[in-house]
Amino acid sequence: MNKILAIIATIAFITFNSAPSAAQAGSPALSIPGQIPSLGGGLVTVPVSFIANGNSISTVVFSIDYDQALLTLNAADGNADGIPDSINITAPASFSGSVTFDPGDTDGELDISIADMTSPLSSLSNGVVMTITFSVGSPQNISEATVNFSLNPMASYGSSAGQSVGGTATGGSVLITPSSPTVEANCFDGMDNDSDGLADCADSDCAGATDGACATGVPGICSAGTLTCQGGTAVCVANSQPQAELCDGVDNDCNGVIDNGFNIGLACTAGTGSCMNSGQFICRSDGSGTVCNVTPLPAGIEGPAGDPTCTDSVDNDCDGLLDAADTAGCTAGQFVLPPPVNQKIGIPDSVFNSLDEQGCRQCHDNEAIVPPPSNLNRHHLRYGKPLEAGFCSVNNAQACTGDNQCSTGICSVSGAACAVDGDCPIGQTCGELCIGDSVAPYQAAPDGTYQCLTCHVINEVSGVYDIDAVRDCLSCHEQLNGEVSVHHFTAKAQSGDCKVCHGNVVNNIDDGHLIPGYAPSLLTPKPSGGVGAPFNVEGSGQGACNYCHSTGTGFPGSVAPGMVTDPLFTGPFGPVMVYRNTETHHSTGLGYYDNSQCLWCHNMDNVGEAPIRRCEGCHGLESLHNIAIDSDDPDNVFTPNGENPGWSHIGSNQDCWGCHGYGAAAASAPYSGPTVPVIDRADIVNVLAGTDTQITLTGTGFVNTMNGVTYSAIVSLSGSTGIPVQVTPESVSESTLVFTVPGTTAAGNYEVRALKEDKQSNPAVISIVPDVTITFMKCDTKARLLTINGMNFGDQYSGAENYINVEVNGVVVTPLSWSNTQIVVPVADCRLEPLTQVKALYGAEERLCSKGCVEKKRRRR
Repeated sequence: MNKILAIIATIAFITFNSAPSAAQAGSPALSIPGQIPSLGGGLVTVPVSFIANGNSISTVVFSIDYDQALLTLNAADGNADGIPDSINITAPASFSGSVTFDPGDTDGELDISIADMTSPLSSLSNGVVMTITFSVGSPQNISEATVNFSLNPMASYGSSAGQSVGGTATGGSVLITPSSPTVEANCFDGMDNDSDGLADCADSDCAGATDGACATGVPGICSAGTLTCQGGTAVCVANSQPQAELCDGVDNDCNGVIDNGFNIGLACTAGTGSCMNSGQFICRSDGSGTVCNVTPLPAGIEGPAGDPTCTDSVDNDCDGLLDAADTAGCTAGQFVLPPPVNQKIGIPDSVFNSLDEQGCRQCHDNEAIVPPPSNLNRHHLRYGKPLEAGFCSVNNAQACTGDNQCSTGICSVSGAACAVDGDCPIGQTCGELCIGDSVAPYQAAPDGTYQCLTCHVINEVSGVYDIDAVRDCLSCHEQLNGEVSVHHFTAKAQSGDCKVCHGNVVNNIDDGHLIPGYAPSLLTPKPSGGVGAPFNVEGSGQGACNYCHSTGTGFPGSVAPGMVTDPLFTGPFGPVMVYRNTETHHSTGLGYYDNSQCLWCHNMDNVGEAPIRRCEGCHGLESLHNIAIDSDDPDNVFTPNGENPGWSHIGSNQDCWGCHGYGAAAASAPYSGPTVPVIDRADIVNVLAGTDTQITLTGTGFVNTMNGVTYSAIVSLSGSTGIPVQVTPESVSESTLVFTVPGTTAAGNYEVRALKEDKQSNPAVISIVPDVTITFMKCDTKARLLTINGMNFGDQYSGAENYINVEVNGVVVTPLSWSNTQIVVPVADCRLEPLTQVKALYGAEERLCSKGCVEKKRRRR
């Protein structure tokens, strides 16, 4: 940039840094016309125009970038005014112009400023402010050379008031026509462009050239074409060539007939016997052929022997066999043995309405199921957390967090007036119970959180108050002996949320799962009244729920009271205990406090076979087809209709016939995809926070293969706060699943479930407990006090010394103060270097208080 441009730039920098002027009618603009005509080898003059658009502009600064391959600028300055003679500034006389030419600056060869340098500043008029004359190159074909405004720097404008004004700059171009073209530039314009005496396709230059769309005159996919030069003539060439005819509504072979060779519209039938349905042929979706546009009608029933369907000369069940020839329906079905299906629905088929403390601990304190420390940790992790509300057992609309918030003068279930428990029916207490997930059995803390006295009783002995540390499950989880299951006392069970505990082996009522719409048949069992032989001891035949689950008239405690037992056919696990409906359903407690829950199972308005749909409200197709162990194959490869009896409801015809009645129906029953995984136990249920911990789940159904597709489970961790976290296992087999709990997982109780596609298992509960940590100790030699600082000490209470205390050099000491982060205890002598152990709710930590922690006396000066 020369001296004049530098001065102008300096002026622009000084004046343009003030605030922009107010908006006018528009923005100032520079522009260069587009496609300025020129002849190759000649000269072309390019004008640069300015328009103020209502602004008072006194300065414009811009750069021009042009195509040096096609345009050349003569830089000669004959009049020595500092501007090349090929550039003419046409601005008014009061304006000064400056031009710097640098052919090496490839993004802006010309730097230009036009400005009024004398105050008061004048306004630049609209019109051409300068022209540039270029020498034009000689291309062989018509070409376009750009003449643009540079973007770096961009054009800038200054007002007569010394303010910066935003504006635009639009570039243009030069259209160069060869002075003597040598190639036909356009093959479809009817002109001899290269002056060789030949026009368009007749010029060999145009061989193979193409133009727009045209019509070939041939039908079908061959009709659309493109205008093409061939042999000196413009010909319409088809875009597509004839192909083999498809059944797709298109003339693929270009013979003028659509879908020729296919039997579209002709009559057809689907199904046999009473299932036959009439329709017509239509195209398949892939175009490969035709298919009948109807499906077979629903199958009926053929049999049992003696039924009119066995003598009506109609193939009622659509298996291709009539009457006596249908051995599956009218003859052989009566010799099928009942199914010994291995019940596996999270827990063995059983009842829980008579549990006591000892019965609870058979599971919850069994080392093989739930190691004892887990209960302590799991409950103590609730300390300080908000109380979970329940509801009163009689006035169940009344919320509560403890029995003391419910009525005291009425029996716990019947609501009759009482003064003592003896005034109430057997199993009921005098005083309502607070029922819920985790209600407080004693007193609710004023702040609404779990405290020690929420679950533990204070005892007074000789004026000394101690906390009763004896833990009785039934103190919190109230059990009415012989009447209602404690497991179904919870608010979730009372609201019909079965999956929260059982996983997908049981459906929630009205959750939208599949319930078939067709009438009960051999494809859908009846609730009772099956007709398939042999009949059970209560006179019920195969094809009904109560064939195995009796109505209650059978003798209690028997092996499968709803079934005939045959010592020659007991299955791989021996005879199966199947409890009666009255035992398994009525003992849940559902309907005990809310009569409307009875309608979940009993529809009082329907008669006949329709009530089967009430059973399917909880026992849908998927849950029924997944309650058995997957397979006894060593590689766990499931074979539909090819498994040993007892391994799956759909693994063997013998397992199907107990519900579905007959072999023909059983073979038509839907097969399963991913089976429901079931967790029996976790080998580790206490996990220390901050440490990656590997856990092995044992159970069934963690992986299964169906029709060549393998379904493998992953793990879901769900705590009381936050969204469930999914964890990919390290290894998975049919009966074991190994995964790692990340050390970053927050302390708390977590439900662990196995997930397989849309199926989830019952939960196993683990406790991630905070790590007890001693961070610093200080011993005061004068006061003989040891201060222990750390984390997760919890709170200490008198009477809890058997599980929470401090030992110094092996001796239990009574703390002077105890908090979650600091404990102060007396010591005999700091110089003995106390070996200190803190036993807290969730664990213990030991640390030596060496000489470095002894507080030294300061000398007096």
